[in-house]
Amino acid sequence: MRCVALAPDERRILASGKGWRLWDVSGAGRLEELQRELPDAWRRQGEGKATASDLERIGRWYELHGYPDWASMFLERANQLNPDHTAVLPLARCYWTLGQQERARQAFAKAVERKEAPAEYLRLCLGALERKTATDEEQ
Repeated sequence: MRCVALAPDERRILASGKGWRLWDVSGAGRLEELQRELPDAWRRQGEGKATASDLERIGRWYELHGYPDWASMFLERANQLNPDHTAVLPLARCYWTLGQQERARQAFAKAVERKEAPAEYLRLCLGALERKTATDEEQ
């Protein structure tokens, strides 16, 4: 690496070497927050009293730990309980990871409508997803 820069928000690192790389390191903060809220969410889930927010927290925890199948199950249930206020971006990423391109595309499109992330990020995700779908169709 030739150059490393930390963004002012301390959430991203930009590095150069044989090209540019951007790392988002904000996941650790999200994980800490989830870890604090998770015990109550799990308790309510066990009692059959989980709210959409509880299910979303559990789903996000699974997503951050690399279990997109479990994450999507909890995130889908959260969306069923509260479709207007549950984030769909984590669900879009899970669908993409699971190879469910059409469901991922629909969820990313909904994330764009809701402005759940910077427009450029969502545009890049949709573009990559569409290129992958086109490549899969050619094979």
